[in-house]
Amino acid sequence: MKSKKVYQNEDGSTSIWEYDTAVRTNGPISVTEIPAGHKRATEELTVEVTEPVATKKPSSGKVSKTKMKYLNPVTGKEVGYVRAKNLGLI
Repeated sequence: MKSKKVYQNEDGSTSIWEYDTAVRTNGPISVTEIPAGHKRATEELTVEVTEPVATKKPSSGKVSKTKMKYLNPVTGKEVGYVRAKNLGLI
C-alpha cells in the first residue's frame, strides 16, 4: 500500500514522507525536505532512508539543531549543522 504524508514543521519547512508497505514495513521509503521560503523546483530533493525511522516521537516533538539537515542553495544538496554554520546558512 502506497501513501504519502505531508508535515508542516514549526520553522516553516515542509516534509513529505512516502510509504510503501511492499518495499518497507518499518518506515518511509523516502523523505523530501522543502526549506521555508524555498520555491519548490520541478525536481524535488529526495533523501533515501537507509534505517527504519523510530515510530515514537520525542516528548518535546522538536529536533535539535545539530541533528537537522539544511539545504545548501548553491549546490542544492543537504548539509549538516556544522557545514551550514560555516557556510553562513544559519
